[in-house]
Amino acid sequence: MKNFTLLFLALFMSVSVGAQKATQVKKAKAQTPVRQSQVLGTAGDLINNVKGMQKITASFTPIDESFETEDNGWTITDGADLMSSGAGLTDTPAVDGDAYLISMYDGAASRNAWAISPSTYLEAGTTYYVSVYAYVPGYEGVNDEFAITVGQGDTAIKQSTILINKKGDNAESIQSFTQFKAEFTPTESGLYNFGINHCTVAKDVNAVAFDLFQVHDAPIIPTAKIAEIAYTGGLCSYDTDHGNDVFLAGSTSNIYLNASTSNVTSFAWMAPLGVNIVGDATTSALVANNLFAGNNTFTLSVAGDNESSDNSSITIASKEYAADATMFVSNISPAESAVMVTASADGFSYLAGPNSYFTQIAESFEMPANATISMNGFVHSAVYAGATIGTEPLTVSIKQAVDGMPGTVIKSYTTTLGEFFAGDRSVRSFTFPEPLQITGSFFIEFDFPTFTATATDGFGFATCWDRPAAVNSLYANYDGAWMAITDLFGQSVSTLIVIDATVVDSADGIENEVADKEIATESYYSLTGTEMAKPAQKGIYVKRVVYTDGTSKSVKCIH
Repeated sequence: MKNFTLLFLALFMSVSVGAQKATQVKKAKAQTPVRQSQVLGTAGDLINNVKGMQKITASFTPIDESFETEDNGWTITDGADLMSSGAGLTDTPAVDGDAYLISMYDGAASRNAWAISPSTYLEAGTTYYVSVYAYVPGYEGVNDEFAITVGQGDTAIKQSTILINKKGDNAESIQSFTQFKAEFTPTESGLYNFGINHCTVAKDVNAVAFDLFQVHDAPIIPTAKIAEIAYTGGLCSYDTDHGNDVFLAGSTSNIYLNASTSNVTSFAWMAPLGVNIVGDATTSALVANNLFAGNNTFTLSVAGDNESSDNSSITIASKEYAADATMFVSNISPAESAVMVTASADGFSYLAGPNSYFTQIAESFEMPANATISMNGFVHSAVYAGATIGTEPLTVSIKQAVDGMPGTVIKSYTTTLGEFFAGDRSVRSFTFPEPLQITGSFFIEFDFPTFTATATDGFGFATCWDRPAAVNSLYANYDGAWMAITDLFGQSVSTLIVIDATVVDSADGIENEVADKEIATESYYSLTGTEMAKPAQKGIYVKRVVYTDGTSKSVKCIH
């Protein structure tokens, strides 16, 4: 599972900032050999000097800058070399496009970084409308500071007018991109430049970001945007061979489609005829179960204040349950985040690990009742501290789901805590000695030894915490009874466990062959789902029988 482990690692192991430091960019000015007395300064200065001598022929060019690339004509001036266009933060999606302008924090000095726009002609007496999205989260109670300015030149000293002042006492902590607006009416016609100034006085505060900087000669009405579509609930396959993520609806499971949007006043989901969608009409949609017999296209429409719409077509593909279809399946979506949650007041008892409430947890995998898989093992995220528990035993059991709870044991394995959780915030593989065949829904259960976690000794899983309430997949044995974490803590949780499996058959289960039916064809598969010739040597294999009446069964055979 080496390649898949890398894929899972990319999902799980994230860093705080994905921005690259930009090389300081200074906008070059064209030079013509002239005598010193002929130098008139910037283009804006030139226009001011020739007023009254000739009519200036220029036109206003609207600014709509999303900072997708470094080569965008904006002048970046930063002595600390910490401001970059075309960058992004790991957990902060862009308002428009995929990237934005980032100015990093400086642990040793105050910040004074500038990004200044190319020139555009503004007419005296005309009102221009300025808008920008800013993310200024601050750090440990200290606020970041910024200002939006305008002036006749692309240097900081020429930025003479502050349009939006978030400096000093005006600074505030803003935990997500928020739109700020201003108006500017110049008293003189000419070429103007707009500026973004990151000017936090305090040292070592936080990264700040800016996106979708706009200057128009009419009021800016936000366009409705879909920033991100996230899938939660059901089982998500990460097999890149499928082309799209594959979401498998189980016998009773539902799929949740959640949309992250901006400037949206109306919101509507559209689905294929006969597919039922319910839920919160303004944030998410619940797609009823048993609808993934084939490909389905869901269209999300949103509208903003100006009644414009930005439609997004979402294709959810389901793969036929055919032999040799490899799946890497989990209960989470790529958009969800891995976190570590503690469950007890001491601050060291892990929710997905031993704590003062329970020592048994189980992750549910709800599969279609008629699908049989051959599971090779799974990949999990481990959080581990301290070495004294390394030799303590850990029992991993695969259990058939019975009435939605862990039931009959299919297979149990014993390992050690040190082996299973080795490495803090690491991705670990747990491979079965031989593939395990499972039909229908099941649980992966973990039985921990009695252990009291401390500040230096502890272990557990990273989890997806506070998921939509109906898509909880983590259960715990509390006071002798299995209960959903939703019922225990009021939050829905999933561990970051991803199974590596192969679809063997879509029959109702592996049963004995029925003798009174006429056989049409027979085919043979290994336990990993690979089709093969009729075995001539001793071993275990699966025989698929198709009868003349169209029905089929799979038979596990010992040769």
